Amino acid sequence: MKTPMFQATDVLEYSYAHNTKGHSMTRPHYHDGYEIYLMTEGMREIFFQHDKYLLKPRSLCIISPHIFHAAQKTKDEKSYSRHLINFSSKIFNSFLRQQEIESVMNEISSCIMGLNENQMEIILAHIKNLNEYMDMNKRGITRGRKLAYMEVYRLMDRIVRMLDNAPEMLSLADLSKISDSEIYDVLMYIDLHYMENISPNDMMKLAHMSKSNFYRSFRYITGDSFSHYLNRLRAAKAHELLSHSGLPLHEIAKRTGFSSTAHMTRIFKEVHGVSPSEYRRT
Repeated sequence: MKTPMFQATDVLEYSYAHNTKGHSMTRPHYHDGYEIYLMTEGMREIFFQHDKYLLKPRSLCIISPHIFHAAQKTKDEKSYSRHLINFSSKIFNSFLRQQEIESVMNEISSCIMGLNENQMEIILAHIKNLNEYMDMNKRGITRGRKLAYMEVYRLMDRIVRMLDNAPEMLSLADLSKISDSEIYDVLMYIDLHYMENISPNDMMKLAHMSKSNFYRSFRYITGDSFSHYLNRLRAAKAHELLSHSGLPLHEIAKRTGFSSTAHMTRIFKEVHGVSPSEYRRT
């Protein structure tokens, strides 16, 4: 079964997984909220925007809304453990002003960090508190929900301060980049030029591949055909504009590379189950 291209963020979700067998998402997906992915044991590969990285213990990945990503098993993976938090920044609205929310969230973009042992202990302490507060809420102790929301904000604030004090944490991600195909050059190009007319023939030339090798390699890496991947990326960008702007639909279609509003509507409905105009009314 294919991984859904879009997975909505249900306010706040937390999970811990210890898998003895490798598991891979079949294709990249995106959320309309933030994701925090913390590795504690083993190794995983992550397709992240247009590159592939190796996640090791103490790797911390922050994924912003509308960013394509997929966690995948390594060739020799036997087991792994990870913590996963998905949340919408709307959870902070009940106790913070918008300016206070933006002061933290605007400081963090999608990135991968390498934590030292002390930083790892600090992050795990926040996650432990979050888990306890969410359990309180499940037991009917209503203040647990707000405490959980506050703990997520404390966690994000802590990450911002860690980066301010040790910006070299980000440079460790470059050491774990394992993009091993010219297809990743194509994905970077698509990420930067999705609003333009992009032909598969031009991308074959960029990748220095024959037609058959290009299509086979592209599907192997993304889990999708070239046209499906491009259309779904454009749908994700349209989703972002629909959520954060009042632009008319024809302008959104133009800015995201669709040939017409009708074309955007058809693809958007395939991905999200509703048309762009219906989405705006919800």
